[in-house]
Amino acid sequence: MPTLFFSYRRADAQADARQLREGLRQQLPQYRIVREAGNASTDGHLEPAIRTAIEACDAVLLLLSPGWAGPGADGRRSIDEAQDRMRLELRTALALKKRVIPVLLNGTPMPRADELPAELQALARINGIPLQARSWDADLLELSRWLHRLVRTHQGPRPEAAAATAAAAEPVSSTMGYRRRRAAAHSGLATTGRRLLVALGVGAGVLLVVYGLLLLVNLFDEAPLPALALPPAAAE
Repeated sequence: MPTLFFSYRRADAQADARQLREGLRQQLPQYRIVREAGNASTDGHLEPAIRTAIEACDAVLLLLSPGWAGPGADGRRSIDEAQDRMRLELRTALALKKRVIPVLLNGTPMPRADELPAELQALARINGIPLQARSWDADLLELSRWLHRLVRTHQGPRPEAAAATAAAAEPVSSTMGYRRRRAAAHSGLATTGRRLLVALGVGAGVLLVVYGLLLLVNLFDEAPLPALALPPAAAE
């Protein structure tokens, strides 16, 4: 079962994340959605919990809301803090080379590389998918279709499905190969037959010409030569 991991700023996108999860469950019922890894009581074990959860997923949906970077302590952004949950989730996904799919909520732009911590700057090279409140149903449908194609392509066919496909395709391939070979054999025979007919025709024509010449020669050999009229001998 394909698995999606949701990463989002809880304080800013909780309602959107819940609505998106419900919508994807209806559009992609065969997918499993992981909302988060660990909880507030995880303490120092948060990072291993995040890694374990993301390792088991096929893709990470990164929900970027207007306040996704978050207000942190001392006027800093939350995303700039080393132990920020969303930063840990994104860093882990990039390190594991998981498919990261940014979902741009309500007009949120993709962040530039210079707006991100160094370890997250690869995010700036990924195209985001818009999801607007005013066109939610249409955007959700498009996201579901795109997500299904993307995850299935990235995941590849299951070994048993690939084996079944190969087994099912083998007789068809063999039959098609036999038909192609048979058609090629018939084509070769037809070509050979045409060449043979041409050769026989040419040979017959040559024989007819030779036979005609022989008849002409034989006719001239058997015909008597006409007598020559000599003038009368002069008297001596």
